[in-house]
Amino acid sequence: MRTGPLKLKVIPVADTVGATTAIADLVASTTPEWGTQKSVIRWRHPLLDELNLETALAGQKVPVTTTCMVKDADIIKQKQGIRQRIVDAYIGITSADFCLAHTATLVLKTRENQARAVSLVPSIHVAVIRLEQLLADLKELYALLRWDACQQAEGLTHHMVMISGPSKTADIELVMVHGAHGPREVHLVVITGG
Repeated sequence: MRTGPLKLKVIPVADTVGATTAIADLVASTTPEWGTQKSVIRWRHPLLDELNLETALAGQKVPVTTTCMVKDADIIKQKQGIRQRIVDAYIGITSADFCLAHTATLVLKTRENQARAVSLVPSIHVAVIRLEQLLADLKELYALLRWDACQQAEGLTHHMVMISGPSKTADIELVMVHGAHGPREVHLVVITGG
């Protein structure tokens, strides 16, 4: 299902196996904007770890890199390596804390091993969430952040990123262009069941 002017493709699936299949199909049916080598970068995240994308994409010979840093190793070299892999990847896969149904806005809190650039630099951004992460609108988000016991226990992180569809601009001759300052496509995989 594609939402109108946002150019956001919503892919409902029953479970994590369906999510893995949807992402593998997307990788098979798309090509990198630059170059010919396909590569994927993903967050280190419990939901994304369940998808086992490394194995699922091995048959297509597409490497999957995780934004995970190893303790007791050179932090600067690791960050440089992750940045380069993000730049080289044509698909970035994240999860999200919430998705606001009213504006189709993804809400991502800052956390360790979850680089914001994964959602911003690759040509295609894929976000994977569970159905219970859908909220109605900003009012519900703010109420949840303020009053929910789990949210209060975690507290607010350094910042939150809100993403409403792919990058777009109409700077030149008022012609809408997607992907000028970020991803040209955004796909939202929603796991509706267990």
